[in-house]
Amino acid sequence: MKQFLSTRLGRTICSTFLFALLVCLLHNYPLNQIHGRSDAAIIVGFFGVLLLLISCGFGLKPLTIATIGGYVAALVLGMVFNTNGVDAGGGSTNNLWIIWLFSYWVFLGIGLVVSLALNYRKRKER
Repeated sequence: MKQFLSTRLGRTICSTFLFALLVCLLHNYPLNQIHGRSDAAIIVGFFGVLLLLISCGFGLKPLTIATIGGYVAALVLGMVFNTNGVDAGGGSTNNLWIIWLFSYWVFLGIGLVVSLALNYRKRKER
């Protein structure tokens, strides 16, 4: 098992499985009251799984860290800065999912820039 986890494929499978488990747990159980059982958690998680597969596949460790850590950090930002409102038809609205999605994209962008900068520096040193 230790040899399997030391390979890139093993790390990719384990990271993706753990992230998907995190998404499922956040979507279905303890945080239903916070995000209102909306599809936001699934949408954000879908982007996360795709980028996690790409980052692990290419060995972009900062992007992998930003993908996993940014998911939770973006949720916390969404919970802190969300506001409730009323739309034109009288229905209630909440902007948690918008803050969550866009802040997650910012975390992913930072992770991608750091990964590319580190790869550029490694290539330049060779």
